[in-house]
Amino acid sequence: MLPTPFRDNLSLDERCLEQLVERVSGEYPTIALLGFGAECLQLDNTERRRVLGIARASSPATTRIIVGCTAATAAEGMLLARDADQSGADVIMIAPPLDIVTRATAAEFIEQCAQSLHSASLMVQDAPLWSGASLGSEVIAGLKSKFPHTVRYAKPEQLPFGNDVHALTDIEDLAVYTGLGGTSFLDGLALGAAGVIPFIESSRMLSSIATEYPGDGAIQAYQSLLPLLTFQMQTLGHAIYTSKLILGWIGFDLSPATRIPIEPPCTAAVDLLRHHAKTAGILVS
Repeated sequence: MLPTPFRDNLSLDERCLEQLVERVSGEYPTIALLGFGAECLQLDNTERRRVLGIARASSPATTRIIVGCTAATAAEGMLLARDADQSGADVIMIAPPLDIVTRATAAEFIEQCAQSLHSASLMVQDAPLWSGASLGSEVIAGLKSKFPHTVRYAKPEQLPFGNDVHALTDIEDLAVYTGLGGTSFLDGLALGAAGVIPFIESSRMLSSIATEYPGDGAIQAYQSLLPLLTFQMQTLGHAIYTSKLILGWIGFDLSPATRIPIEPPCTAAVDLLRHHAKTAGILVS
């Protein structure tokens, strides 16, 4: 998940975004934008469209782009999904909006979203910790049955996630991705998940772990990374802030500024973050 970069005054840093997209799309065939970890709910619709436009213009034509379209309201979510579909997104990732409170209305919203798409595939995200009502594996399975060629991905993050991940991985032509900042990555792989959408500073390592899994080397590598992931994921705002700090340390001209109100970590906590990043092999000096 690419972070949304801001200047210290919290305005969108378009030049930094271009740099992020160019470097990351040069290494990975797929990039993800505008999820909860990219502060999607802190951006207005104009800014979200601008982020996608910059990403499409700054990446190779072959780069697949996953675009989060979850919003505060159902009307906004539908509008964002249609706009992203028409603006070059390959996959629309969407969870129930904040104004939906029942599973039935959440399922109806996702159905309407699937019906509105013309070219993009749909990733159904079940993340009630940060979005609206929960869906559950049965609802996602029903959506896949109704829209087999559109609903191609699922991202179950409702806790505990094990039953949902296991049930969904049995569905043909449905790729299941875990989230939660990668803290449950090996468990997801063991249950049959295809992968994870992490913060980008850990992407290279998690990709290597997935390739080598279930070998001992993969498990040892993950054990060296896990303290960093769990330290970051104390809260969403903390995860975003610390992700941006690390990206700054490894060469991106990026402010850690976030629109999610947080108390910045103290010097001792930043030192611990640096230690975890070094232990994981993400930071080498």
